[in-house]
Amino acid sequence: MWELYKILGKGMGQQYLIDEVAEKLKTLSPKDFKKSLRLMYNTVLIDTPIQLAFLFIDGLKYNKFFEFQQFVEVIGKSNG
Repeated sequence: MWELYKILGKGMGQQYLIDEVAEKLKTLSPKDFKKSLRLMYNTVLIDTPIQLAFLFIDGLKYNKFFEFQQFVEVIGKSNG
């Protein structure tokens, strides 16, 4: 999870999950996008952009990435 957080970083401040993911995808390099998918899934056999986007969203939700992200940010504020 830490590796994924290092790639995706802090939240974008969006209220809705889809908006947060859309903002992430705008700023994420193709290399980092592929790396994050490899962290969430061992093998990715899908190659259409929309299917990859849904796979990315499902992986983030399944791994509770946004909850982890929020936790790390709260910890960071209390230590900073």
